Amino acid sequence: MRKFKPRGIKPWMLRYPWLTRIFLLVLLPLTPLIFAAAVLWQNRRDFSEIALICEAIFLPWEKH
Repeated sequence: MRKFKPRGIKPWMLRYPWLTRIFLLVLLPLTPLIFAAAVLWQNRRDFSEIALICEAIFLPWEKH
């Protein structure tokens, strides 16, 4: 199997494999949040009811 041999400027992820592993382990729990934020941002016009739901949460409750 051929090995990847980068020419020119080496990225830091290739130069420091242990630092790369630590970086990816830190990024792993944040990835779903980043992905969800990106999806919501792309579809923000379709999710206009979320603002209404947030307003409804903070409306004063009627006492029965």
